[in-house]
Amino acid sequence: MSCQPDYISRYELETMKTQMFPARLNSRIFFGPLNSITNLKFLTENNIKHIVTVNIPTTLCMKYCEKIPMNIDDYTLLTLDSNLPGSLNGMDEALVRFNQIFSNNMKNFVKSQLPDSMNLLYSTSSLNYLASNIITCEGYEKLVVFNDFLTLVQNSTDVYGNALIVSSNGNDDSLVALLSSAVLKDNISLQLNSVIQHLQMLRPSMKAANYNKIQYSQGFIQYCELIKSKCWKELMKKEQINRERKELLANRNSSYKREESNYIEASNNQYYNDVGDDRSFSENKMMTPTSDLDQIKQEFPDRIFKKLRYSQD
Repeated sequence: MSCQPDYISRYELETMKTQMFPARLNSRIFFGPLNSITNLKFLTENNIKHIVTVNIPTTLCMKYCEKIPMNIDDYTLLTLDSNLPGSLNGMDEALVRFNQIFSNNMKNFVKSQLPDSMNLLYSTSSLNYLASNIITCEGYEKLVVFNDFLTLVQNSTDVYGNALIVSSNGNDDSLVALLSSAVLKDNISLQLNSVIQHLQMLRPSMKAANYNKIQYSQGFIQYCELIKSKCWKELMKKEQINRERKELLANRNSSYKREESNYIEASNNQYYNDVGDDRSFSENKMMTPTSDLDQIKQEFPDRIFKKLRYSQD
């Protein structure tokens, strides 16, 4: 008989329950264990229409698909399985049919997002990979395809639903590495250690994540360099746009001021012409009041003064 206090048992039970449910990475992306794809309540409440499996044998995914409580045409299923051959040759009939059905769903979804999302993809080669729902590439290429697919999901409207990313237990380092790359893609200034801590806060059962294993996983550093290069290009592009915008506004303001000055001069000249005075506004601004004219003439006898002419009533 166990001698541990009752509150410890309750804590462990709640921890187990929590581990069974997915966590939310952002407004469109969830992640968790494989068994969550059969949870109708969760799938419905969170509008899940895209499922990504990580390092789960495709044959096992096929069995779980039979239990997914959704119409087979209503969702996409992307399997990241590097242990499966990249060719359909040698596959059994059930696996070929599975690939054909979900590849067709994937093609329809990708097509619906193009060309609007084309410029958001990090690599156009991702479209070639996403022609199939089974992704067998590894390392850098897998990270690019995975994140480009999430980009398509996040840039789509709510009608196309949200994504659920699953691994066998929802805690393994392969899943953490993929999720970390997704977070860094949107927040390149963050440190990997901070990203992993953030994921562990979202899903405490990830506490055993191995920092070094994730950082030095195949292609991870290379993908981070790609993110940095893309971010710098976008930053420089935005700065160039801001500079051009400022120059345009400065030119408009300068042009407006010149037009305003010319308009005032022309308006005042028109006024003095209307009252019978052929002198410009600039000349009239320098005229001396008539009441002081006699005194000034005595002080400056050699100077010639103009008299103000009034219009006749």
